[in-house]
Amino acid sequence: SCQDAAEAAGFQIGGGGYDFAGGWNTKGCYTYSSGKYKGMAFFGTGGDTNAMSEPVSTPEVRVMCPAPTEADDVKTEPVILPVDQESYEDSLEEAPAEPTPEVDSVDVTELLEDHFEDTVGEDTIAKIEYEDADASPDAEPEPETEENPPPIDPAVDLHGEEWTKYEEDDAHDMYEDVEAEIPEEETPEEEAADDLAARVNEENAAKAKAEAEAKAYAEQSFAECQKMCAADNECCNIDIVQGSNQRLSCLQACTMVRGGVTEDDCDAECADVKCDRTVNGVTYHHCNYPGCGDVPAHKDSFGDKFQPAPYECAARWGTDDDSCKKGCKNGARDYAEWKQFMKELEEKEAEKKAAEEKAAAEAKAAAIAKCGACGDCDYELTTGDIGGWGARRAGGSTRNVASAQDCA
Repeated sequence: SCQDAAEAAGFQIGGGGYDFAGGWNTKGCYTYSSGKYKGMAFFGTGGDTNAMSEPVSTPEVRVMCPAPTEADDVKTEPVILPVDQESYEDSLEEAPAEPTPEVDSVDVTELLEDHFEDTVGEDTIAKIEYEDADASPDAEPEPETEENPPPIDPAVDLHGEEWTKYEEDDAHDMYEDVEAEIPEEETPEEEAADDLAARVNEENAAKAKAEAEAKAYAEQSFAECQKMCAADNECCNIDIVQGSNQRLSCLQACTMVRGGVTEDDCDAECADVKCDRTVNGVTYHHCNYPGCGDVPAHKDSFGDKFQPAPYECAARWGTDDDSCKKGCKNGARDYAEWKQFMKELEEKEAEKKAAEEKAAAEAKAAAIAKCGACGDCDYELTTGDIGGWGARRAGGSTRNVASAQDCA
């Protein structure tokens, strides 16, 4: 059989945790020329005669033998014959047990004492044992009575087992004394390392502060430009990404100037009509779909996400040449001064409106007074002239056909 051939060749039958015979990928009898299974023979069952004799791949080596076709042909005799099994088991029971190795006893107390002495040091132990002892051996002790019991010997013997009774607080004080004797001065290398670490921390803190300030300035500039452009009824005023009509929006131009571009250079960009541009590392788009989310002409591109401006856009498509120039001018303005200017402008407009309303009320009252004498006008004038005021300016309507002349 193949097992006999393998044994005759000096190979180990099976091994590496695997049986000799099994459904291995390689069929027939084979061994290994290298690796973990070198010198071990195996038999792959389940193949025909051709499969059991075909060449194998390295490191496998074919063992030529009369190849069995069934696993039952493989030799599976036990190492110990059944007739000898009982005597073998009896011999195991009668065999003397292996002697237990002797283990030397260990004096734990002595080991702890040695460890304590090695850690603390003989000088420190001697100092602790005798620093509180009476420095006057010639002094006579007072007689011992119940009122005057014998004093407790302050000396502590740290040898033997007595060291385990030492007070924890005293040990803490001892370590503090030892640490106090250690010099705290830094070496030049340590000082240099500390200085370097301090400089690195300062630089990192300065960098973080600069980044935070730059971010805060950018956010503030965006908000201020947005308000100034809205005051000019300029659209494409949601963010600096949105642009339209191949031109810079008011918001884009304003933030560009706030980012370091001069007003003149900004005006030059306004004259350059194109879809994309990069200025000071920032890329601006003016043709991208879907356009600007606050421009009515682009409403259909945004659907439900459309955000109409609370005013009529100055430019139909969101931007034009004037939009860009307004943005350049706003970017160069001082925002505080602009706010003050806008406040004064609003106050003047409010005063003007109040004066016009007052004049209209007075004219209406005069018209009513003159027309009321007639009794036919019912305070409503359609035509004519009363004191230099037309009927409509005096507050009249078109519901009555009566005129100022009718009441004259």
